[in-house]
Amino acid sequence: MNPKLTGGFITALRKEHGMTQKQLAERLNVSDKAVSRWETGKGYPDIESLMALSNLFSVSVNELLYGKRIESPSMAQIAEKNIANAYIQTTEKKQKISKLSIILAMLLSLIIVTVILIVLSNRFQLFYRDIMGSPNCVIAEDYSYMTLFGERYVPLVLDGIDCTPSELLIQEAQLEGETFFGKLLFGDMIYSVRGCENNDIVYLQTESGPFETLYYCKESKVNAYEMMSQQQNYDLFTAQIETRNWTVWDLTLSNTVSQMLKDKEYTLSDTVNCGLEYESKHIVIHAKKRGSPFLRIEGEIIFKAGQYYWFDYDDIPPTQNNANYSGIMAYEIDDRYDAELDQLFSYVHQ
Repeated sequence: MNPKLTGGFITALRKEHGMTQKQLAERLNVSDKAVSRWETGKGYPDIESLMALSNLFSVSVNELLYGKRIESPSMAQIAEKNIANAYIQTTEKKQKISKLSIILAMLLSLIIVTVILIVLSNRFQLFYRDIMGSPNCVIAEDYSYMTLFGERYVPLVLDGIDCTPSELLIQEAQLEGETFFGKLLFGDMIYSVRGCENNDIVYLQTESGPFETLYYCKESKVNAYEMMSQQQNYDLFTAQIETRNWTVWDLTLSNTVSQMLKDKEYTLSDTVNCGLEYESKHIVIHAKKRGSPFLRIEGEIIFKAGQYYWFDYDDIPPTQNNANYSGIMAYEIDDRYDAELDQLFSYVHQ
């Protein structure tokens, strides 16, 4: 069977009967586009359309498939040939469809396997990062430096002073040289990094560790910050008022209270400790040199049982791990400062 021969034969038959493509389409109850496809050899009529064409033009279906009129003696031979061609074309079409189905199945399988590998890869990367920590922060094996977001930081030696860490920069850092399976099977150290003073200084926190220095500074600025840390004078005392339902930051203390703390005009009480009750009034105090990130004094002024006390955070023993500091003695503040402290504590509302 040849679609172009069949199409040409349909065209000739239509013209013999003086019909347009549209008229033929209406007689066969198909679209004129379908007739056009047949006549140009781009498609075959279906079996119903072939029967209708056969009846309309008084030709056999076999002649339509052959593409011209067939004399009677040759009819049987041509019919057999058409049947054989139809079988061959049907078989080839099925083979093409089968091959296409196999190719599509292989492509689909490849896509599914690729997606699974990507998902597993991403999950493994997340799992690896959970175990090893962020690659954005790598700590030297001997803790002599760390690399944070491509910047090198080295230990900053501070003489008993402190910085106040701000936002969390890295939830968990990597330790240089530590292997994945070693950390997975034996590692229990968690390293996190908090920033101080525009992240020029960072604070390394761990569950435990062999090193003494917790603060690291950008290597390019370490000399400047070491010099700044050696300046012992401080002139800025601020109070952080904490109450049950509101907080005021950076309330500058009066000169009298600042001088009292600077000169340590208080004596250790042997009767009252720093175990705060829920109703106790207390104000957190920070003291530092103006423009410096280093805290020189940090503690709390406590009002308890009608008396003011000072608790210096540096007095917490290393073994103390109690949130309310119970069992740690406070310093009793002389009564001559009561007027100033009364005014300061007037900001505190229970």
